[in-house]
Amino acid sequence: MKLMLSKEDIASLSDTTKYELAGLMGLNVDLDIKEPNYSADIDDQTEKVEDLTSKEINRFMGGVSDKTKKVLQLFAEYDGETTVSEVEKGMGENFHWAGFMSGVTRRLRNMPGHKGANFFQWEEGSDYFKFRKVFVSPMTCESLKTYFSI
Repeated sequence: MKLMLSKEDIASLSDTTKYELAGLMGLNVDLDIKEPNYSADIDDQTEKVEDLTSKEINRFMGGVSDKTKKVLQLFAEYDGETTVSEVEKGMGENFHWAGFMSGVTRRLRNMPGHKGANFFQWEEGSDYFKFRKVFVSPMTCESLKTYFSI
């Protein structure tokens, strides 16, 4: 499939779309492309992450989809840290990190004693969020390993 965009078409796209298209194609098209404003999501996740026990992980997993479990299993397999890019490779084209992270965070914050908690922590300093390392706490990682028998 070919996709052709004029300068006018590109100018009409959001910064997020421009940035993602350029990154996906590996092109430097001389646009003033800035990293998308994911600061609301990522800044919330730079705080200390929650330590979840095996019992809490079992309760948490009781209400999540198989897709969510598969992503969390990747964190267990990768010793608690990975990148969005790696998760997307493992999950395929129809996976959307923002929806996943939102759902997991919402589910965690609805558990007793975890209001305002963060499941993930982001590495600081990387220019593009998909290549930043994303962490779970060491205790949560061990709990995930136990849950998935790793």
